[in-house]
Amino acid sequence: MSEVATSATKRSVPDIRLSRYACHLVAKNSDIRKKGVAFAQGYFIVQVGAPHGTDVTHNVLSAEEDDRRILIRNLVKKHNRQLVNAAKGAGVINRDDLALFESNGYSGLYGNRTVAEIRQIRGLPQNANLLDRMGSAELAANFFRVTQTEEKLRREDLNGKRKAYQAHYEVGRQVREAMLKISGIPPEKLPLASPIRSAAKRKARKTDGTTDQTEDESPQEIDLKADLWKYALLVMATRDDGFITTTELIAELPKYIAIPDEHGDVLRSRRDSKFSQIVRNLKSHRKSHTNFIFCGYAENIPGGFLITERGREFVQSYFLEYE
Repeated sequence: MSEVATSATKRSVPDIRLSRYACHLVAKNSDIRKKGVAFAQGYFIVQVGAPHGTDVTHNVLSAEEDDRRILIRNLVKKHNRQLVNAAKGAGVINRDDLALFESNGYSGLYGNRTVAEIRQIRGLPQNANLLDRMGSAELAANFFRVTQTEEKLRREDLNGKRKAYQAHYEVGRQVREAMLKISGIPPEKLPLASPIRSAAKRKARKTDGTTDQTEDESPQEIDLKADLWKYALLVMATRDDGFITTTELIAELPKYIAIPDEHGDVLRSRRDSKFSQIVRNLKSHRKSHTNFIFCGYAENIPGGFLITERGREFVQSYFLEYE
């Protein structure tokens, strides 16, 4: 029996034992924005996929799948930052150590493969953000990996880089084993999804009441001088650590925005094109009062840029990507 307070009085109510399937239904129909619900949904996706042995894969173009991907992706971002803090507490401090720590988690979950090998078998370019191309089931597996590693580091008070690396690897491996035991489907065999920004665009169109009969994945036409910084922030936001080199930014932006032919021409006096020079001006003009670095949306890092929390908030509100 449990006691439940009602105003100033207390009354006893019988304890209720739910079946596994009933727990699955409760978790599935609750608010995923609550941490406990998100954990439960991630658990059931990893452990049982769907009840009664149905296929764990999802329709990657459904509205429900879009909503789940955006919500879980946002949760993974949030808890990845918490995991990084926990890893730093265990002695994983500099950028190279953190990259190796992250790699160990992926290796455990993806059958001892490196991040580069995972991209290769998924048919993704080598600079692609893995998390942004995952369906909800694969994202949930990674969410489970991230949250459980964070809990393990803090609960066991692990100290030392090697112990932290091993803990992340072991959690990833155990999540993989659970998936193979229940569904027989490893994460790398789950369906590849369209870029997360495509899901956000579909959601935004439905919110606006417009139709979604065709998906326009062509790069956006923008005012380069006025709006380039917004898409530069978007590209940075796709990186878990928020950092990108200037060269990488020049290469990535054409995947998001249309570059007029005349801006692709190489300048006679230098090797840069007009477009790459505009990108470089984002850094060289950082002391301008209208520059996004001056305004606090990004930081000037040697060789590149680093998005700030204010920049992430802007991306969320402007692109409707992580609401």
